[in-house]
Amino acid sequence: MEANVRALPVILAWSCAALAELPAQQQPSDVVPRELAIALLDPSGMSPATPDLVVGALPRSFPTDALPRNGIRILGGAERYGGAAVVAHLPEHPDSAAARMAAHLQRAGWRRADADGGLGGGFVPRPVTRPARFCRANAILTYTARAHAPTGSLVHVTVGYPDTRYVCSEEAQRARGRRGRDYSFLPTLEAPADARFITASWGPSNRDSQEAFVRLETARGATPTASHYAELMRRAGWQVSAPTVAEGVVVYRVHGEKDNRRLSGALVVLDVEEANQIDVTLRVARRDTLR
Repeated sequence: MEANVRALPVILAWSCAALAELPAQQQPSDVVPRELAIALLDPSGMSPATPDLVVGALPRSFPTDALPRNGIRILGGAERYGGAAVVAHLPEHPDSAAARMAAHLQRAGWRRADADGGLGGGFVPRPVTRPARFCRANAILTYTARAHAPTGSLVHVTVGYPDTRYVCSEEAQRARGRRGRDYSFLPTLEAPADARFITASWGPSNRDSQEAFVRLETARGATPTASHYAELMRRAGWQVSAPTVAEGVVVYRVHGEKDNRRLSGALVVLDVEEANQIDVTLRVARRDTLR
């Protein structure tokens, strides 16, 4: 009995030390488990091949000449079915980083492929460059650049090999562009700096009308948001009327020109009540030509 009493302080001290260590062992780690990262890349589990993640290097099918060699830091990438993706840090502003990427790719023998049914205008996040598309042989490469605190840009580059029958030529690009949707009537409109870009879409498109939509999360309200987009349209050369304001709704009448033909449209901004969210729609049409 006396021995047990003497041992009790030792047992208690050991127990307290063990309990004190438990919180430290349960602290979250900055390291993302590989299983979780793969599940995020392939949420449906339908990919024929499991993505292969690499850190600080290029995936095996990513072309080595697709990125500049100097002043760049490769964060890593993923080898995915049908292609690969890479994220890299460049020290320039997003616009400059995108321009540097374009110049490098053209020197390396890549051809611009923006005519392959790409979207010509509409709502985009800020600060982000529009996706740029290049092609070579049977490969299609797309990249975007966005600001990265405290300096520089993150460049996201994906390369895919859609089909051995894919041909990267001017004639083939023109044919694909004719089959794709053209939203070139619409100006490119960046979201306000204090707004979170939730989603965007492009509506029906034909030779005489086009439409784009965006949902933003912001506390600025319909009127300041509408003023932001109206000013961007003015800078893009559009004539913008005085606003028509109702409760939570702002409408601008807009006029522009494309291929020497007059464009008419409406910019509609709607405050989604009790959600700190804004819906913005831009609809543009031109006079129909009867044939």
